[in-house]
Amino acid sequence: MWNKEKTRQWLYKIALVVVLAALLGTVMLLTLRRVYKHSEEQALEGLHLETRQIKEEINLQMLSDRENLQTMAAFAGELYDRGEGFELMFEAYESAGLFQEIGILLPDDAFLTKRGFLKPHEGFVFTEELQRGEYISGRVRDVTNPEREVVRSAVPILAEDGTAVGILYGLINLKDMEERYADEAESRDAYLCVVEGTSGNFLLDTRRYVLDTGSEKLGNVSLLEDYDFRGEVSYEQLRQGLMESTPGFASFFSEKVGELLYVHYAPMAFEDWQIMLMQSEEVVFAGAEATGGFIGRVCLLIILIMTVYVVLVFLSDHNMLQISNCASGIRKNLLDIERQNDKIRDGLKAVVRFTKARSAFIVDAHGEYHYYTDPNQKNRLFFNETEVAISNNVLAYAQNHRLEQEKTLYLSMVKVNQRLRRELPDFYELLKSRGVQRAPIAVITGGEQNNYILGIINPRRHGARRLLKEIAVCFTMAIRSKNHLTLTETLALTDSMTGLANRLAYQRDVELMSVEATSMLTCIYVDVNELHYFNNKHGHLAGDRMLIYIAEMLKKEFSDSRVYRMGGDEFLVFTQWLPREAVDARVAAVRASIEKMEYHISLGIAVNEGGLSVEELVSTAEKQMYDEKALYYQNKELAKVMELTNHGTKIAESGIREIDACMAIMSMRYAGVFCVSLKNDSCLQVVSPSYFTRLMDEFGSFPVAMRKYIHDFVRPENQRQLLSLLDYDALERQLRNGTNPNVYFVKIDGSRMRLNIHLVSEPDSDEIDTVWIMEKEEWGMASER
Repeated sequence: MWNKEKTRQWLYKIALVVVLAALLGTVMLLTLRRVYKHSEEQALEGLHLETRQIKEEINLQMLSDRENLQTMAAFAGELYDRGEGFELMFEAYESAGLFQEIGILLPDDAFLTKRGFLKPHEGFVFTEELQRGEYISGRVRDVTNPEREVVRSAVPILAEDGTAVGILYGLINLKDMEERYADEAESRDAYLCVVEGTSGNFLLDTRRYVLDTGSEKLGNVSLLEDYDFRGEVSYEQLRQGLMESTPGFASFFSEKVGELLYVHYAPMAFEDWQIMLMQSEEVVFAGAEATGGFIGRVCLLIILIMTVYVVLVFLSDHNMLQISNCASGIRKNLLDIERQNDKIRDGLKAVVRFTKARSAFIVDAHGEYHYYTDPNQKNRLFFNETEVAISNNVLAYAQNHRLEQEKTLYLSMVKVNQRLRRELPDFYELLKSRGVQRAPIAVITGGEQNNYILGIINPRRHGARRLLKEIAVCFTMAIRSKNHLTLTETLALTDSMTGLANRLAYQRDVELMSVEATSMLTCIYVDVNELHYFNNKHGHLAGDRMLIYIAEMLKKEFSDSRVYRMGGDEFLVFTQWLPREAVDARVAAVRASIEKMEYHISLGIAVNEGGLSVEELVSTAEKQMYDEKALYYQNKELAKVMELTNHGTKIAESGIREIDACMAIMSMRYAGVFCVSLKNDSCLQVVSPSYFTRLMDEFGSFPVAMRKYIHDFVRPENQRQLLSLLDYDALERQLRNGTNPNVYFVKIDGSRMRLNIHLVSEPDSDEIDTVWIMEKEEWGMASER
């Protein structure tokens, strides 16, 4: 009877273990599936990051080469203007970047290289190439060797009068480009392709036998049409994505290599080039398979040793899964390339909530730190006036307790006990006074120094150290990425010559100020007088020194304000809550310092005492600046008149004031009045803003200056109608038919304008003399009404 009862109990226990094992096995299989799915997503994200990194490298190299080519074209134009040949440029040129050689196509269709004049292949004509302007070609024949395929980057060479005297080409040998990036792809266990989206031609294919028969010729993406595509994306969808520059993922089976390939394709930064990075299934899902194998082995081990501890093991596994999910969420947040702000703090916040800790922090050897404290804690300030001492002592503790062997990551535990009191008594007292009992830390090392320490203060949930191990490296990657982006943003928002904030920073700050209180905001608009004349007389280096000096004076007097270089010779200052008397005193100091150097500026000051937007405030200050600038040039002209009079030249001064009064009245109503001859492209500026005068001085052509004005100052939706007026042939027909163009448009600053064009020459005359009148809205609209 006893034996039967005991046997029954054992059978019951075995059955219970089998049932529990089956249930646990089911749970583990579901967990395995979930973790594998998550690993699959991470694997594809890793392929995306790999593609992004190599794409940015190629983009950066191509754009750098493009800028170098533009600089060489400008230098070639200067050589031409000085009457020198282009040989000096070829002698100075050294192969750099992707360009293997350079050449110049001359107007007589001759092709000049470092080796001398060469005859280009048939169909390579200067006039046709000039019409294309600046461009980067796709896969084309070499200029002088049709058997070789290259990529051409072209920049016209312009003389001082704007005439094209040649076209400079940088030639990229596709074979050399392939050799350059083959190792880069090989290091990632990947195959790299660059494709022309429109034609589908390959520009780069590091493993050609994957896509074609292994010939030396580059193929076309159409070779993939017969491949066995897997997943949700077909060949047609892949081809459409390449043509429309839409990024995405695809997968297909390659019989050439006998494995399934995963590809991520994405548009590049120029032309219609697309990048494709392919990795085998084994490489893409290496992490997923390792995770799956590990979980499977753990599952078998748990089933084998299933005893009375099965519940504890299950609970432990459940806790591990929670840690994994928490770590996964934190890693996803930290490595999210689309999101930068506050993600480090959010990651620490997730650590505190999961471990039920008082606070979490990360600090580096240079004293940079981030932290988050549970708002429900009574003593919420762990990092306060002693934060530097805490940081230094944490670093010292980590140095004293690091392991013998070098590791990138190791874990430790700071315990406020007698051992810590003996070794670091000051640190012990500091932590004890802050209520710290224990703090698990992860030390991420680099070389011989500790780079970062991630710590958790007083965790109350098991698994804190495990969580630290999972997430520590991702935190350091996120901080480095954020620091890099901060540095990049700072460089992008800073004027390289003067060190002031640039126009991009100004546009960003205006958007921010537009949603903030802007009362008592003062705008000071500064323009340097006669910069063009100064450059011509003393040289551009002297002009640069003048701009730098003026910038330094503005920074000195307005060190507590926002100072921008708007471009060229214009500066702008925003200062708030500063009385007008103080503003005037600082402006006077700036003027005094500048005039000591015999420089001259014009400026306007506008104070927002309520009701004005930031754009209106800037516009008011700019108008005052233009008024002062006009007065400066007027006084200068009067000085010339007096000088001529003193030398015995008889000039009637009685008419100057009347003319000035007339011009002042016209400038109130008209933004510009120009007498333009369509026949010889001459222009008389009757009323002209200073910025348009500068454009005329720079380009010497009314339509070119007008086109630049439209591009820089007119809203995009109004640009096409204005640009159509620069077709002189169409304009002449319209005027001779008795139609005077009357176009309304809106500038970027919101001001509304009207442009009228009138024919003033005789109908039968060969001359086509016109008057272009830009009328301001308040006058133009009033006359309409």
